[in-house]
Amino acid sequence: MEKVLNVKNIIGGQFTCEDAILLKSNLANDNDTVVLDFAGINEVPTTFFYNLFSDFLYTADRDKSFQRIKVKNLSDIYNYNKVVHGTAIM
Repeated sequence: MEKVLNVKNIIGGQFTCEDAILLKSNLANDNDTVVLDFAGINEVPTTFFYNLFSDFLYTADRDKSFQRIKVKNLSDIYNYNKVVHGTAIM
């Protein structure tokens, strides 16, 4: 099953990196595919994605975790890819 989370509705358009904690609880509790919809948000810094995904970055099933997390309406995918895939492949 796919669950779409409108990021702006959850944390607002003017957010800080610490606000990622509000989204993090929606990612950790089930095995559904989660789509993070960034509609209406212009820029998302690398530090936000790091705070959001830090729990997944250091697990043995990192790849499996990120298979169920998708993004859409992200104006610049570079910062997302930098955190999810690591800087070595950028």
